[in-house]
Amino acid sequence: MTEAVNRPASPGEPVPPGGGAASHGPEFIVLFRACDRVASVHGDERPFGLSKLQLIKASFHSLYRSIQVCPHRIVVIGDHLSQAACDFFSSYPRVELRREMLGSAEKSLSAQVALAMEQPDHAWVYLCEDDYLHQPQTFERIAHLIAHRARVLDTRATRRNLFPVMSGSHADMPLMIFPPDYPDRYQPRYRYPSYIFEDGMQHWRQVRHTTHTFMARGDTLRRFAREIRDSVIGCNDGLLYKRLYGGLFARDRALCLSPVPALTTHLTDGVMSPVVDWEPLMSDTIADLKACGRW
Repeated sequence: MTEAVNRPASPGEPVPPGGGAASHGPEFIVLFRACDRVASVHGDERPFGLSKLQLIKASFHSLYRSIQVCPHRIVVIGDHLSQAACDFFSSYPRVELRREMLGSAEKSLSAQVALAMEQPDHAWVYLCEDDYLHQPQTFERIAHLIAHRARVLDTRATRRNLFPVMSGSHADMPLMIFPPDYPDRYQPRYRYPSYIFEDGMQHWRQVRHTTHTFMARGDTLRRFAREIRDSVIGCNDGLLYKRLYGGLFARDRALCLSPVPALTTHLTDGVMSPVVDWEPLMSDTIADLKACGRW
């Protein structure tokens, strides 16, 4: 069963693009997958001592604040949400809440992927789990990369750089973006050669491993629909590494970039993005939630 809930904007609240506010840059469609009844991964304590509902609130609010600079649409796919969670999401203007009774992470991911495959070719579709904290500049930086990708990703073969002979120019490859920066990539046994790009605002590193929180254009998602749908079975994000993302010599796969330093962090102990001090951002996000009566 699906129940869609939407609420008009309230006085004083920011209006997302498409609802009257000025906007620029690429269009984003966020598919935010949420469930507040599940235990934390491996039963570990969550960062900052938050409950699952509090973690969802901080994650979503940080995303919502960041995306206001871009044209966007937000859909929340809620699986067995509590009434408190439903009330929270319904308090945001022009956020579509789909109340589902799916019962498992795999079924929830499957519904998210199915919806992602229906989005327009030109739109940047963000498949997002409910435990990622976003920096205020997240979507501004991503939009900047997208707008300048032809220049930033142009990689030409020369006598000093023969890699593009095999891979072609990265500007011509389908692009996917993974907004966090996982700490294991800096451990000795997990280091591997990759390209580094710079766009004037941010450094971006080519990566070959992601979770199921990533973004790509609608036409790119459909191009790799089989690989993405197969990864849903068992929530096997390792399959994305094996079949979707390319390395230095890959020509027919996707180029996946991760920001350095990170623009988001996975709120799970042991995998939070390095270098950035996330506690002040979490404190600021919670303070803002309290100020608007949503905490």
